[in-house]
Amino acid sequence: LIFMSGREEILHLIPRKKGFWSWLYDFLNTYYYPFLAALVFIISMSNPYIGYGPQFFYVITRLVLILLVITFFVALHDYIKQVSRTLFFDQGDEGLKERFKYGRTYYGLFVIVSFLFFTAVVFIIAANIWGYKIGYEEISAWLHKEIYSFESKGTGRHRAVNALDLIKVFLFYILGGILFAYVVNKFVLRRMFDLLLVNIGIQSALLTFSRTMITLIAVVLGVQSVGLDGSLFYIFAVLGGLGFASKEIITDFIGYFVILIQRTIRIGDFVKLDNELLGIVRHLTVRSVILRKNNSVTLVIPNSYLLNRPVTSWNYSRTYFAFEDMYLTVMYSADPTYVKKLILSVLEENVNILKNPPPVVRLHDFVENGYQFMVRGYLSPDRVMEQFDIVSDVRLKLVETLRAHGFDMGSPTRLLRVIEDKSPLKYCKQVLESKEAEPTKEG
Repeated sequence: LIFMSGREEILHLIPRKKGFWSWLYDFLNTYYYPFLAALVFIISMSNPYIGYGPQFFYVITRLVLILLVITFFVALHDYIKQVSRTLFFDQGDEGLKERFKYGRTYYGLFVIVSFLFFTAVVFIIAANIWGYKIGYEEISAWLHKEIYSFESKGTGRHRAVNALDLIKVFLFYILGGILFAYVVNKFVLRRMFDLLLVNIGIQSALLTFSRTMITLIAVVLGVQSVGLDGSLFYIFAVLGGLGFASKEIITDFIGYFVILIQRTIRIGDFVKLDNELLGIVRHLTVRSVILRKNNSVTLVIPNSYLLNRPVTSWNYSRTYFAFEDMYLTVMYSADPTYVKKLILSVLEENVNILKNPPPVVRLHDFVENGYQFMVRGYLSPDRVMEQFDIVSDVRLKLVETLRAHGFDMGSPTRLLRVIEDKSPLKYCKQVLESKEAEPTKEG
């Protein structure tokens, strides 16, 4: 009966609907022959004349149960991820945004921890399905099993350390230290900063320093509580070796505090790096500076990169700034004094250019094409992001004004001497003869 029915006949009997039937149709269409071979093998081996029926029934039923358990917990984990996403992120017009600082990192840790937890639960259930009893007593015995022992310095007694003690160190000391650091920064230091009006750069530096120190102290106390304080020297030695191997990361970490204290770069500043990278500082992290370009492309720049290279900042001074010097050339036939007046009039008519300090127009150089003028205008700090549009408007207005008064922009010129005789050799001969005929100075 199995071999009398082909794949097409079986697929024709399956309704073409979404959901389970669609999945079943695609599965049989792709894996029909391996599935058929497995089915024939199972039927053959479960034949009572062969004698392996109970064993096959035992294995198949447990595999099906384990598959159902895995499917259930995978669906449960996906559901928890979707529900918890609303706790860490906010759905806006621009997509998902973090509800709080490091929300993406915490969400990733939550997903990993929940996955490991469900994996352990599935492993325990699968072991019980296969007949290996793993219950509360077995888990408790494993958690209380001694891993090592140490002599307490205070009492001189030997104390056994088990897996439960290590879990307590992680939960109460490490996670507790991180939580305590958050509470101190949130409800103590930030309120002090609000009262004392502390500089925002110093605030960020102190908050990071306090969080790091509290977490480090909690780790040291946790290590001492399980008798590993004698290993602290080796731990710090290993950390020192890792620090030497990752000196760039440490340099970035130090650069973070330098940037925050000196305030050379601040969030919201419009900066330019190496005359190529141009954008707004969106975020300062321990490792890097997040820069957003005008075309909405985000750049991640290491802190050490900023410390060793020149940075142009339009927001460092809060008074005024000048847009990049503009150079234009007019023909030599023009009156340079009158051209200067026209350029100044264009700058004065623009409402975005400050009157004090006044714009600067200079006859910069005599170039091949004509008079070269340098044009400089000053803008208020709130016009930093609009400076390129303002400069573009000034250029367009200058071209319009100069052409309206009969002045064209300078263009390359060449003087050509027209030779009537088409023979270049004859012309060269005439030039040589004329030079020979010229009297010498002695004559």
